[in-house]
Amino acid sequence: TYSGLFCVAINPYKRLPIYTMKVVMMYRGKKRTEVPPHLFAIADNAYSNMLRDRENQSMLITGESGAGKTENTKKVIQYFAYVAAASVKKGEGK
Repeated sequence: TYSGLFCVAINPYKRLPIYTMKVVMMYRGKKRTEVPPHLFAIADNAYSNMLRDRENQSMLITGESGAGKTENTKKVIQYFAYVAAASVKKGEGK
C-alpha cells in the first residue's frame, strides 16, 4: 500500500506471481494512481522521471533483516533492464 510518497510492502516469505513480464507490462508507462500499489509502479516512475528530466533518480529500499530488501532490489533491476531493453528496441530513450 502507499503511505504518502512511500510504497509499503511486507515480505510474504514465499514466491508470488506478481513479478512476471505480464505484470511488468501492466505497470509500464502508467501513473501511480492508475494501477494498484507495487514496486514496479515506483520503479517505472523513477525511470520515466529520469528520461523526462534527464536527472539521476534514486530509490530507498529499507527494512529489518529478512524484510526482502535484496529480493526487491533484484526485482527493480530486472524491471529497469526489461523496460530499457524494450525502449531500445522501439527506438525510445535516445
